[in-house]
Amino acid sequence: MRVSSRIPLLLLFSYLVYSPLRANSESINESIDVNDETTESFSYCNEGLCRLTSAKELAQVQNLPLDLHHKCKKDMQYALSFDDGRSANTERLLAILDHHKIKATFFIIGANLRNPEGRLRVQHIYRKGHQVSNHTLSHRSLDQLSPEDILNEVMSTQHLLIKILGYDDKIKRDSRVVRPPYGHIDQRVQDTLKSIGFSAVRWNADRYDWKLKIEDRELLHRRFEQQLALIDAQPSGSLNRSILDLNHERQDVTLSLLDEWIPQLKARGYEFVSLSECIGLEN
Repeated sequence: MRVSSRIPLLLLFSYLVYSPLRANSESINESIDVNDETTESFSYCNEGLCRLTSAKELAQVQNLPLDLHHKCKKDMQYALSFDDGRSANTERLLAILDHHKIKATFFIIGANLRNPEGRLRVQHIYRKGHQVSNHTLSHRSLDQLSPEDILNEVMSTQHLLIKILGYDDKIKRDSRVVRPPYGHIDQRVQDTLKSIGFSAVRWNADRYDWKLKIEDRELLHRRFEQQLALIDAQPSGSLNRSILDLNHERQDVTLSLLDEWIPQLKARGYEFVSLSECIGLEN
Protein backbone atom coordinates (compact mmCIF):
# COMPACT_ATOMS: atom_id res chain seq x y z
CA MET A 1 0.00 0.00 0.00
CA ARG A 2 1.52 3.28 -1.09
CA VAL A 3 0.74 6.94 -1.37
CA SER A 4 1.10 7.90 -5.03
CA SER A 5 3.17 11.07 -4.73
CA ARG A 6 4.84 9.81 -1.58
CA ILE A 7 8.00 11.21 -0.16
CA PRO A 8 8.64 14.48 -2.01
CA LEU A 9 5.21 15.85 -1.06
CA LEU A 10 5.26 14.25 2.38
CA LEU A 11 8.65 15.71 3.17
CA LEU A 12 7.51 19.12 1.99
CA PHE A 13 4.41 18.71 4.15
CA SER A 14 6.59 17.82 7.12
CA TYR A 15 9.02 20.67 6.65
CA LEU A 16 6.43 23.38 6.04
CA VAL A 17 3.35 22.37 8.04
CA TYR A 18 5.18 20.61 10.87
CA SER A 19 8.07 23.00 11.21
CA PRO A 20 7.38 23.38 14.95
CA LEU A 21 7.70 19.61 15.30
CA ARG A 22 11.01 19.56 13.49
CA ALA A 23 12.22 22.46 15.57
CA ASN A 24 11.47 20.44 18.69
CA SER A 25 13.00 17.19 17.44
CA GLU A 26 16.50 18.12 18.55
CA SER A 27 15.33 18.85 22.09
CA ILE A 28 13.34 15.61 22.13
CA ASN A 29 16.37 13.61 21.07
CA GLU A 30 18.55 15.43 23.57
CA SER A 31 16.10 14.46 26.32
CA ILE A 32 17.34 10.88 25.94
CA ASP A 33 20.24 10.91 28.36
CA VAL A 34 22.19 7.90 27.13
CA ASN A 35 24.74 8.01 29.94
CA ASP A 36 22.03 7.79 32.61
CA GLU A 37 19.60 5.35 31.04
CA THR A 38 21.38 2.69 29.03
CA THR A 39 22.56 0.74 32.06
CA GLU A 40 19.41 1.15 34.16
CA SER A 41 18.02 -2.26 35.03
CA PHE A 42 14.41 -3.21 34.25
CA SER A 43 12.29 -6.32 33.83
CA TYR A 44 11.88 -7.74 30.34
CA CYS A 45 9.37 -10.49 29.58
CA ASN A 46 8.84 -12.15 26.23
CA GLU A 47 6.44 -15.10 25.70
CA GLY A 48 6.78 -16.31 29.27
CA LEU A 49 10.53 -15.80 29.60
CA CYS A 50 11.45 -13.04 32.05
CA ARG A 51 14.79 -11.57 33.01
CA LEU A 52 16.43 -8.37 34.13
CA THR A 53 18.12 -6.40 31.38
CA SER A 54 19.11 -2.89 30.29
CA ALA A 55 18.99 -0.88 27.09
CA LYS A 56 22.72 -1.47 26.71
CA GLU A 57 22.33 -5.23 26.93
CA LEU A 58 19.42 -5.28 24.47
CA ALA A 59 21.47 -3.21 22.06
CA GLN A 60 24.33 -5.70 22.30
CA VAL A 61 22.28 -8.91 22.23
CA GLN A 62 19.40 -8.01 19.91
CA ASN A 63 21.02 -5.24 17.85
CA LEU A 64 18.39 -2.76 18.99
CA PRO A 65 19.11 0.99 19.10
CA LEU A 66 20.72 2.09 22.33
CA ASP A 67 18.25 4.96 22.79
CA LEU A 68 15.10 2.96 22.00
CA HIS A 69 12.24 3.18 24.52
CA HIS A 70 11.51 -0.17 26.22
CA LYS A 71 10.09 1.12 29.51
CA CYS A 72 8.85 4.29 31.14
CA LYS A 73 11.23 6.91 32.39
CA LYS A 74 9.71 6.96 35.88
CA ASP A 75 9.48 4.10 38.33
CA MET A 76 6.06 2.49 38.99
CA GLN A 77 4.40 3.75 35.82
CA TYR A 78 2.34 1.39 33.68
CA ALA A 79 1.73 2.15 29.99
CA LEU A 80 -1.11 -0.03 28.74
CA SER A 81 -1.03 -0.25 24.95
CA PHE A 82 -2.87 -2.03 22.15
CA ASP A 83 -1.72 -2.72 18.59
CA ASP A 84 -3.27 -3.57 15.26
CA GLY A 85 -6.77 -2.12 15.47
CA ARG A 86 -9.42 -2.40 14.02
CA SER A 87 -11.45 -4.90 15.99
CA ALA A 88 -14.97 -5.86 16.96
CA ASN A 89 -13.71 -5.62 20.55
CA THR A 90 -13.15 -1.86 20.53
CA GLU A 91 -16.37 -0.90 22.31
CA ARG A 92 -15.91 -3.62 24.90
CA LEU A 93 -12.34 -2.53 25.58
CA LEU A 94 -13.28 1.13 25.89
CA ALA A 95 -16.03 0.21 28.36
CA ILE A 96 -13.52 -1.68 30.52
CA LEU A 97 -11.11 1.27 30.50
CA ASP A 98 -13.94 3.68 31.35
CA HIS A 99 -15.03 1.47 34.24
CA HIS A 100 -11.55 1.54 35.77
CA LYS A 101 -11.03 5.22 34.91
CA ILE A 102 -7.71 4.69 33.13
CA LYS A 103 -6.34 5.68 29.75
CA ALA A 104 -4.49 3.51 27.26
CA THR A 105 -2.56 4.03 24.03
CA PHE A 106 -3.76 2.64 20.69
CA PHE A 107 -1.26 2.11 17.86
CA ILE A 108 -3.14 2.51 14.59
CA ILE A 109 -2.31 1.05 11.19
CA GLY A 110 -2.83 3.79 8.62
CA ALA A 111 -4.40 1.53 6.01
CA ASN A 112 -7.30 0.88 8.41
CA LEU A 113 -8.17 4.58 8.28
CA ARG A 114 -9.10 4.46 4.60
CA ASN A 115 -12.61 3.22 5.28
CA PRO A 116 -15.43 4.97 7.17
CA GLU A 117 -15.56 2.31 9.89
CA GLY A 118 -11.89 2.75 10.70
CA ARG A 119 -12.17 6.53 10.78
CA LEU A 120 -15.18 6.47 13.11
CA ARG A 121 -13.43 3.99 15.39
CA VAL A 122 -10.31 6.11 15.83
CA GLN A 123 -12.40 9.22 16.40
CA HIS A 124 -14.30 7.40 19.15
CA ILE A 125 -11.07 6.23 20.82
CA TYR A 126 -9.69 9.76 20.74
CA ARG A 127 -12.89 11.33 22.11
CA LYS A 128 -12.68 8.94 25.05
CA GLY A 129 -9.36 10.55 25.95
CA HIS A 130 -6.99 7.77 24.92
CA GLN A 131 -3.71 8.29 23.09
CA VAL A 132 -3.74 7.50 19.37
CA SER A 133 -0.33 6.74 17.91
CA ASN A 134 1.40 5.44 14.82
CA HIS A 135 1.78 1.77 13.82
CA THR A 136 2.82 2.57 10.22
CA LEU A 137 0.76 2.55 7.05
CA SER A 138 0.91 -1.11 6.04
CA HIS A 139 2.54 -2.99 8.96
CA ARG A 140 5.74 -3.90 7.13
CA SER A 141 9.06 -4.54 8.86
CA LEU A 142 10.79 -1.17 8.81
CA ASP A 143 14.27 -2.69 8.96
CA GLN A 144 13.63 -4.20 5.51
CA LEU A 145 12.69 -0.88 3.88
CA SER A 146 14.61 1.97 2.32
CA PRO A 147 14.74 5.29 4.21
CA GLU A 148 12.27 6.72 1.71
CA ASP A 149 9.77 3.91 2.33
CA ILE A 150 10.22 4.18 6.10
CA LEU A 151 9.29 7.86 5.90
CA ASN A 152 6.29 7.04 3.73
CA GLU A 153 5.06 4.45 6.22
CA VAL A 154 5.07 6.75 9.24
CA MET A 155 4.36 10.13 7.65
CA SER A 156 1.39 8.84 5.65
CA THR A 157 -0.14 7.47 8.84
CA GLN A 158 0.56 10.71 10.70
CA HIS A 159 -1.10 12.68 7.91
CA LEU A 160 -4.21 10.45 8.05
CA LEU A 161 -4.49 10.75 11.82
CA ILE A 162 -4.21 14.53 11.71
CA LYS A 163 -6.71 14.74 8.87
CA ILE A 164 -9.23 12.66 10.84
CA LEU A 165 -8.63 13.91 14.39
CA GLY A 166 -7.60 17.51 13.78
CA TYR A 167 -4.49 19.64 13.85
CA ASP A 168 -3.50 20.33 17.44
CA ASP A 169 -0.39 19.90 19.54
CA LYS A 170 -1.49 16.66 21.21
CA ILE A 171 -2.34 14.87 17.96
CA LYS A 172 0.84 16.13 16.27
CA ARG A 173 2.93 14.87 19.19
CA ASP A 174 1.21 11.51 19.67
CA SER A 175 1.12 10.69 15.96
CA ARG A 176 4.93 10.91 15.99
CA VAL A 177 5.13 8.09 18.57
CA VAL A 178 5.74 4.96 16.49
CA ARG A 179 5.70 1.30 17.40
CA PRO A 180 7.62 -0.54 14.66
CA PRO A 181 5.67 -3.57 13.39
CA TYR A 182 6.89 -6.81 15.00
CA GLY A 183 9.29 -4.66 17.06
CA HIS A 184 11.73 -4.75 14.14
CA ILE A 185 14.03 -1.76 14.37
CA ASP A 186 17.76 -1.15 14.03
CA GLN A 187 19.93 1.94 14.29
CA ARG A 188 19.37 2.87 10.64
CA VAL A 189 15.59 2.90 11.14
CA GLN A 190 15.95 4.75 14.43
CA ASP A 191 18.11 7.45 12.84
CA THR A 192 15.63 7.83 9.97
CA LEU A 193 12.72 8.29 12.38
CA LYS A 194 14.61 10.71 14.61
CA SER A 195 15.60 12.81 11.60
CA ILE A 196 11.95 13.94 11.31
CA GLY A 197 11.26 14.12 15.05
CA PHE A 198 9.55 10.74 15.51
CA SER A 199 10.03 8.61 18.65
CA ALA A 200 10.13 4.80 18.40
CA VAL A 201 8.84 2.66 21.27
CA ARG A 202 8.99 -1.05 21.83
CA TRP A 203 8.00 -2.72 25.16
CA ASN A 204 9.27 -4.66 28.14
CA ALA A 205 6.20 -6.91 28.46
CA ASP A 206 5.12 -9.01 25.48
CA ARG A 207 2.95 -11.91 26.61
CA TYR A 208 2.35 -13.04 23.02
CA ASP A 209 -1.40 -12.67 23.44
CA TRP A 210 -1.76 -12.69 19.65
CA LYS A 211 -1.02 -16.44 19.69
CA LEU A 212 -3.47 -17.25 22.49
CA LYS A 213 -7.15 -18.17 22.61
CA ILE A 214 -9.66 -17.78 25.40
CA GLU A 215 -8.77 -21.32 26.52
CA ASP A 216 -5.26 -20.00 27.29
CA ARG A 217 -6.51 -17.55 29.90
CA GLU A 218 -4.61 -19.20 32.74
CA LEU A 219 -1.37 -19.18 30.74
CA LEU A 220 -1.69 -15.49 29.91
CA HIS A 221 -2.44 -14.61 33.53
CA ARG A 222 0.60 -16.62 34.64
CA ARG A 223 2.79 -14.61 32.26
CA PHE A 224 1.39 -11.38 33.72
CA GLU A 225 2.13 -12.46 37.28
CA GLN A 226 5.56 -13.80 36.35
CA GLN A 227 6.84 -10.30 35.61
CA LEU A 228 5.47 -8.92 38.86
CA ALA A 229 7.10 -11.76 40.78
CA LEU A 230 10.45 -10.99 39.14
CA ILE A 231 10.13 -7.34 40.13
CA ASP A 232 9.13 -8.26 43.68
CA ALA A 233 12.21 -10.46 44.04
CA GLN A 234 14.62 -7.57 43.49
CA PRO A 235 16.06 -5.37 46.25
CA SER A 236 14.28 -2.07 46.72
CA GLY A 237 15.66 0.66 44.47
CA SER A 238 17.70 -1.72 42.32
CA LEU A 239 15.68 -1.35 39.11
CA ASN A 240 13.09 0.69 37.26
CA ARG A 241 9.82 -1.17 37.96
CA SER A 242 7.82 0.46 35.18
CA ILE A 243 6.02 -1.68 32.61
CA LEU A 244 5.35 -0.74 29.00
CA ASP A 245 3.27 -3.59 27.64
CA LEU A 246 2.09 -4.88 24.27
CA ASN A 247 -1.47 -6.16 23.79
CA HIS A 248 -3.86 -6.71 20.90
CA GLU A 249 -7.43 -5.55 21.33
CA ARG A 250 -8.75 -8.24 19.01
CA GLN A 251 -7.71 -10.92 21.53
CA ASP A 252 -10.66 -11.94 23.71
CA VAL A 253 -8.31 -13.61 26.17
CA THR A 254 -6.59 -10.30 26.97
CA LEU A 255 -9.84 -8.42 27.46
CA SER A 256 -11.12 -11.19 29.72
CA LEU A 257 -8.28 -10.51 32.18
CA LEU A 258 -8.20 -6.71 32.30
CA ASP A 259 -10.78 -6.53 35.06
CA GLU A 260 -8.37 -8.55 37.22
CA TRP A 261 -5.11 -7.00 36.14
CA ILE A 262 -5.99 -3.32 36.47
CA PRO A 263 -7.11 -3.42 40.15
CA GLN A 264 -4.13 -5.63 40.98
CA LEU A 265 -1.71 -3.12 39.45
CA LYS A 266 -3.40 -0.18 41.16
CA ALA A 267 -3.17 -1.98 44.50
CA ARG A 268 0.56 -2.38 43.96
CA GLY A 269 0.91 1.36 43.45
CA TYR A 270 1.23 1.50 39.68
CA GLU A 271 0.16 4.69 37.92
CA PHE A 272 -1.43 4.20 34.50
CA VAL A 273 0.00 6.66 31.97
CA SER A 274 -0.09 7.34 28.25
CA LEU A 275 2.85 6.36 26.08
CA SER A 276 3.82 9.98 25.63
CA GLU A 277 3.92 10.48 29.38
CA CYS A 278 5.74 7.16 29.83
CA ILE A 279 8.61 8.16 27.57
CA GLY A 280 8.80 11.75 28.78
CA LEU A 281 7.16 13.65 25.91
CA GLU A 282 4.22 14.89 27.96
CA ASN A 283 4.82 17.63 30.48
